[in-house]
Amino acid sequence: MAPHGGEIPKRLRGARQVRQAKRLGTFEQSAISTPAGVLRLTREEVVLRDAGSGLETAIVHFDLDRGVTFDQALEQLRREQAC
Repeated sequence: MAPHGGEIPKRLRGARQVRQAKRLGTFEQSAISTPAGVLRLTREEVVLRDAGSGLETAIVHFDLDRGVTFDQALEQLRREQAC
């Protein structure tokens, strides 16, 4: 089980595919830094599958719980609206 509460799909663990993509110069990586909280994988949508190699490009959806209570969010909203 992954630390974010969802199981990491096999294709995301595919070190062989990553090495191959790096060799071919087609590897593309992006990272998003998020504040502390609970990150949970909610959905993965394959948008492209290469017929020859089987490599996939996917959109991965996450839920991020930053631990803000409703009262804290309401207080922050009121502060922002007052400006």
